[in-house]
Amino acid sequence: MLVKGGIFIEQASRIDTLCLDKTGTLTEGRPVVVTVLPRHERFSADDVVLFAASAEARSPHPLAHALLEGAKFRGVEVMDTVHFETVTGSGVISELRDGRSVFVGSERLMRQHEIDVDGIDGEANRMRESGETLLYVAVDKELAGLIGVVDRPMQEAFSVIQGLQRSGIHIYLLTGDHQKTADAVSRQLGIEHYYYNMLPEDKARMIEKLRAEGMTVAMVGDGVNDALAFAKSDLGIAMGAGGSDVAVEAADIALKANDLTRLPALRELSQKTMKVIRQNYVYSMGINALGIGLGAAGRISPLMGGVLHVMNSIGVILNSSRILLIKDR
Repeated sequence: MLVKGGIFIEQASRIDTLCLDKTGTLTEGRPVVVTVLPRHERFSADDVVLFAASAEARSPHPLAHALLEGAKFRGVEVMDTVHFETVTGSGVISELRDGRSVFVGSERLMRQHEIDVDGIDGEANRMRESGETLLYVAVDKELAGLIGVVDRPMQEAFSVIQGLQRSGIHIYLLTGDHQKTADAVSRQLGIEHYYYNMLPEDKARMIEKLRAEGMTVAMVGDGVNDALAFAKSDLGIAMGAGGSDVAVEAADIALKANDLTRLPALRELSQKTMKVIRQNYVYSMGINALGIGLGAAGRISPLMGGVLHVMNSIGVILNSSRILLIKDR
């Protein structure tokens, strides 16, 4: 764990609410394509994956990696792009070298660009209910198909979430995914509070709302979309291994790896550190008060006063050294 200042250790000990992103935070960050559903007779399943992978080839997002792996598995070669644009929280828009424009992302992205997605709600809902994240793929503003991607929850996610909740921490899932996908993940992990279809500014507003209600809030995430939420929270925690540079830079604490067990370990470390600080404060003030009293009464010499002062400092150092004995689990 990289902690960027002593104040953040203190803040971590006070946290009573954790807001969690989904992809790469609660999930493994290794999504795979599991469903491809063409929606136009001009496009095969391979075509849908080809266009999606080509459009996303320049994106660092884990979903882009899943699409590229899906194209590789199907033996299709991605096409070059001459223009690439990220629509934060919604998807990407790319222009291929042959002049065709490709839109890949959420239903919100399609509707923003007046792409007709009506008539597929049944299939889309079935995919979402199974926990799939849906990517809509459109070519020249015509819907080509749907791609369902699954990013499985981390193996330790359930036990960590339940342990934090039992210790009194309130858990909130804040995700840009559809309601049914968020519902499936929340049920699987036992998270009571979850919010879906959230843009980065929505996450930031939710954190501001929770803080206004008197909660001390930490935001945990790994992507560019989480940087604004980090800035609005009491404590920003970046999942380091798969995290973007922007997220790690904006966060107050960066975890070395995408390991959720670091969260309870961080809480334990911060609470024990603050306990030692309070012990040192009481001990140091007590010894100093004793020395002043004995000196004023003429009961000790200046030399003994100096010895008492040095013993005070040594005691503080030895007590603080106990923090080094906390085992890294």
